[in-house]
Order: sequence, then structure tokens, then C-alpha cells
Amino acid sequence: MSNAMPDATTSPGETPDFLFGGTADMLFDALPGAKLILDRDLIILKQNKAHEDMTMSRREHVVGRYVFNAFPSQPGSGSPNAEAAVRDSVRHVFETGETDEMPIQEHGLLVDNHIWQTRFWRITHSPIMKDGKVMAVLQTSEDVTVEMLQKSLSEARSVAAQEAAAVSYFSIDLTSGLFTRGKTVDELFGFAPDEAGLFVEPFFDRILPEDWEIVEEELERIQASPLGTIAKFDYRIQIPETEEVRFVRARGAMVVDPEDRIRKLVGVFIDMTDYEQNRVRLELALQEKDNLLIEVNHRVKNSLQLVTSVLRMEARRIADPEVERILTIANSRVEAIAEVHSGLYVGNDVSRVSTRTLVNNLVVALGRSVGSGDTAADIDCRTAEFSLPTELAIAFGLLVNELLTNALKYGGTADNRPIVLETRLEGKKASLTISNDIAPAAALETQANGTGVGTQLIQGFVRQLRAEMETSKEDDQFRVSVSFDLPG
Repeated sequence: MSNAMPDATTSPGETPDFLFGGTADMLFDALPGAKLILDRDLIILKQNKAHEDMTMSRREHVVGRYVFNAFPSQPGSGSPNAEAAVRDSVRHVFETGETDEMPIQEHGLLVDNHIWQTRFWRITHSPIMKDGKVMAVLQTSEDVTVEMLQKSLSEARSVAAQEAAAVSYFSIDLTSGLFTRGKTVDELFGFAPDEAGLFVEPFFDRILPEDWEIVEEELERIQASPLGTIAKFDYRIQIPETEEVRFVRARGAMVVDPEDRIRKLVGVFIDMTDYEQNRVRLELALQEKDNLLIEVNHRVKNSLQLVTSVLRMEARRIADPEVERILTIANSRVEAIAEVHSGLYVGNDVSRVSTRTLVNNLVVALGRSVGSGDTAADIDCRTAEFSLPTELAIAFGLLVNELLTNALKYGGTADNRPIVLETRLEGKKASLTISNDIAPAAALETQANGTGVGTQLIQGFVRQLRAEMETSKEDDQFRVSVSFDLPG
């Protein structure tokens, strides 16, 4: 907007006296809404407090100035010809004595002398009369920026949605087969422009036979349903010339066409081919990853079993009983890890291990490792079914192995009751309990308060599981219990 208009050089006192004075100023400030008083030349004669607050200005800086000098326009923005429109509106009020409400105008505000804020205004000019003559104009400005921006956003979204729908829109008269459609529908179904004709049959013919029954059932359902019922179609089509298969999704509803009063299925098509192809590629990649993981675990298990065989052979040929015992314990620990890897590829989830299978296998493996042959028969297993991710399953398996090794080592004579191993699941809380008959006092003290490698390993596995461990002596039995929350 032009700033060529000079500010007033005359005093506001030259305007009618009734506009000024203590009472007039108080009444003007008390008026609701943001208001200015303008003369015929758009010179600001008065500004009320509400206008000061709304425009972040002060009356001593704007009164006596040309309104578009006091409130300049943002360069390259604002409503076209807004200055001329305001001038015409004020002139109309002076000439007719009638109130004039202007169309909404865009006019930015300069904040802190360097930041422009977009604003929209609803402006009304009303006459200030005395003795039947218009003496000045009261300008009332309402900030409608939020309303206009929301309206603009909604319109933009609506236009975008209409444009997107227009290219894939369809309308089918299911009685006559007349098929009205957007410009990209023929391309989606592999037809050249004007090749398919006016009816829907050529499009139905390209639906794969194994999908047609589902489409036909949905068509029958939607025709028998109330108006407005949503129809959902997901099917495949095949382009004869290329044998290409495409995935199509259609969504619509039965409505009555206002032009011919005929019930029609109206909706849009969506080409889902890229999505489905990407989904298949992802599934294949995941399957390949699972297969590789299975192969890795299988090889790790085989390598660990080779290590256990070597350790077993070394233990048998060693004459020193203490060295033999150390090798036997090491062998049991390696076998525990091998059992976890063995469990990883049993079932559908290669990232988790069934604890029931793991515990049962560990009991058998431990029997072989300690050399008793029938050790499994001396352990009463009562296992609940729950699974753990690989890392925690290894910690859990090694914990079971260490606790069982201790129970077998310190559990008294072979004539005692079987060792009882129990796992339980209550909600998200899992627990492991191992009980054995009390051994002689010295051995019992070692089992409960040991400081060797086994004890350190047990404490480490408990920490890894974020578990709590308790030991107790009750009814001539030693019991250790570990409880922890299942992850995820």
C-alpha cells in the first residue's frame, strides 16, 4: 500500500469539540472492541485502549497520522487495493450517512519494528453525526486471523482431497452396469483411453478368478444394505498383454444419484501394488533372516557340542580327581549354552526360547555331563510354559545349570528324595525354585554361602535377569527361589 499520503498538520482540536474531552475520552475507551475515529482524509483522530492492545501500538504514536502511515502494509502481501477500498468505504459513509461493512481484509502488523505478523480484519465504518451531518467515521476492527487461517487450511485440504479422489473416482449403476470413472482408473486396469467403453464388465473381467467370488459377495451385500453402507473391496487384477498382476483396493458406498435418482455404488480406487510388493519383499527378507539365524544357531550348537565332547574326553583321561571335577563343571556350562541355541530354532519364533523345553533338556544334559547316566530320574521337573528372548534365555539356562549342579553336589546321599525343580508363571512374574534334601552341615554351609566361581556366576545371572533370589532351610530341605518379571 502507498505511504504517499501525508500525516495531518492540523490539530485534532479543529474537529468538532464533542469528540474530545475527559468524558468523551472515557466513553470512547469504554467502548467494546478495537476502534479508531477517522476524518475524511483517513487521518486518525482518536484510538481506544482496545485498539492499542490489539495492534500493539500507542495512541501518542498514531493519533494525527494517516492510517496507512501509522499501520503500514507488509511489502508484497496484504489484500489487493485495500487502501483504496478503505478510502471508498469512508467516503461512502460521509456521503450517505450509512454504516458500511467491508469484506475481510488481509493487513499484517509490524512487531518490534522488524517482524511481520499475518493478520485478517473484519472492518466496519459507522458515521459519527451531529446536527444531521457526518462529522467523522468510527472504524471498528475485529481480528479474524485464526478463523481465516483455519478456513484456508480446511479449503486447502478439501481441494487436495477432491483432486486426489477425482483421478480415481468411480460410480457404478449395478443394474445397468454403466461405469463412470476418473481418468486414471482405465490406466490402473491396463486399458488405453476410450478402450474399455462405458460399462463395467471389461473391468470385472480382469479380476483374478480366485478373487472374483469375494468381490461378488461384497457386491451382493452392498446392494441389499441400507444407503450409506460402506463397501470394501480388496482384490487382484491381471493385465492380459503383460501378465502383470496388480493389487486394487476400492472403498465406496451406495447412494442415490441426485441427477437421475438411481442407486449407485460410488467410491474411489487405490493402487496397492507397490505396497503389496514391498510387503512381500519384506516378508521374504525376514524369512531369509530367520533362515540365516537358524543356520547360525545350528552351527553354534554343533561347535559347542564339539567342545563338550573334547572336555568330556579330557575329563575321562585325567587322573587328578579335582581337575576332572573342574572339567566336568565346565562341560556342563558349555552344554547349557548349547541347549539354548538348540531351542532357538524349535518353533516359529527364532528369537525366543521355550523355558520348559530348555529346562528339560538341561536336566538330561546335566545327567550326561556328571556321568551318573540316570540323573534325570533323580530330578522331579515341574515346569510352566513361558519363553524368554535369547540373551535372557542364556542367563536363565546357565542359572538353572549352576543351581542344579549345586543341588546334585551338596544334596546328600542317593537315598534322599529327588531334587525338585519347579518353574511357575503368575501374570507377568516368573519364578524358579530348586529344593534338595539337606546335606551334612559343612556342605550345606557351602551351598548357601559359597564364594567360588559358581556362586559368582549365579549372582551375575540373577542380576542379568533383574531377579530376586532367596534361600531357606525348611523341613530338612534346602531351597533356593529366584523370581523375575518377564520382559515385554
